[in-house]
Amino acid sequence: MVDKLLRNLGESLLVIGLFVGISAGFNYLCGKNYFRNMPRDVNVSEDFVKPSKIEIKLKDLNGDGKNETIIRIGEKDYFLKYDINHKPIIQEYEIRPTEIISK
Repeated sequence: MVDKLLRNLGESLLVIGLFVGISAGFNYLCGKNYFRNMPRDVNVSEDFVKPSKIEIKLKDLNGDGKNETIIRIGEKDYFLKYDINHKPIIQEYEIRPTEIISK
């Protein structure tokens, strides 16, 4: 009886492990990586942005088929890009709607 329960438990754990592994692999291939989480913001200096206030996303804002990296800090979005010396910078931006003039 105990032997049968242990065998069933082992099979169940194997199935659960396979499911978790396949799900994690699929999500990684689709661009989601749950293993790269932001650290908890415990004891962050006042001069620095808390990790919980940061969100990074990709958007094709200019319609060229390539994504721009957007970093959201609080409620404001910024570009995360390289300057001419290839150093990362955060840059403010704004989107202006296209003006349509009828003739």
